[in-house]
Amino acid sequence: MSKMIPHRIGISWIVSIAIVILLMSVTIGRAQDKKLAPFNISYASTSGIRVPLWIAKENHLYEKYGLDAKVIHIPSGNTAISALITGEIDVISGSGAASIVAAERGLPITIVGSFGSTIYKLVANPGIQSIRDLKGKTVGTSRPGSSTDFALRRTLSKLGLVPDKDVKILPTGIAEAEKRILLMLQDRMDATLASPESIYSAEVQGGVKMGILADLEELGVYNTVGDLSTRRELLKTGRDRLQAFFKACSEAIWVGKKNKENSIKVISKYMKVYDPKRLDLIYEASLARMPAKPYPREEAIRLELENMAITDPQFKDKKPSEFMDDSILVELES
Repeated sequence: MSKMIPHRIGISWIVSIAIVILLMSVTIGRAQDKKLAPFNISYASTSGIRVPLWIAKENHLYEKYGLDAKVIHIPSGNTAISALITGEIDVISGSGAASIVAAERGLPITIVGSFGSTIYKLVANPGIQSIRDLKGKTVGTSRPGSSTDFALRRTLSKLGLVPDKDVKILPTGIAEAEKRILLMLQDRMDATLASPESIYSAEVQGGVKMGILADLEELGVYNTVGDLSTRRELLKTGRDRLQAFFKACSEAIWVGKKNKENSIKVISKYMKVYDPKRLDLIYEASLARMPAKPYPREEAIRLELENMAITDPQFKDKKPSEFMDDSILVELES
């Protein structure tokens, strides 16, 4: 019978089938797009500790795991927490200290993961070559009670110096490490805390080589800058979305470690950094040493609680487990 069908009818039939298949593909594709669940992520600063969020966005990993994700820069911790509570934001990538304070005040927030700590080093003017040289000098911090201030005081204590006695602590009110270093180079203080890329940038601008007196990670002085927090209600009602988020981030870390060149491009795009040396420093200080599994860091949370207890006794007997929940990652790993 097929031999009796005119050639033009056979072609028309094939074209019709092809059109039907194409329309079905488009319909299925649109249906799949509609299945993407909305998910909003905020990040506090454009620093290397946020790279997995950007890599996941650039490589469409959120979509791969069923999320229509928006990655939003919200510098203010209080604003981000307010947006988290109202449901406008689902996960905050920011200071775990802010989440701890909010939780202690009764807000339903918990730390569910971490990309690790921002790398800080104790950097000094060229004339200061050792910790002994720092005795009797002035060290600059951001503001009293800040995470930087606590980290600085703990670092000095571990190095055998008594803050406010052996070393004068100068509150500068400046959060940006590069600006504090410029003050240091103007001889308004002798040392401060800064990240490797900030030190490099300041050295290029100032035309000097500064001394690195200590690495805070090596001293066991951790921070919660890379923590990931959510509202407790989402752990019950949006567990599948949180799992998808962590799948995307975990794969982003793997992709970032495997393809450094691509990661450098992502860092450059989001941080607006174009100096190859500085880009390499950012990568090495963040993604290169980032844990493959972004679990909450109990030791960092413990240090934050100890720091807070110095000025607020209500944190004295608190335990890290009261402010963290690693169940999502435990489920994914098992």
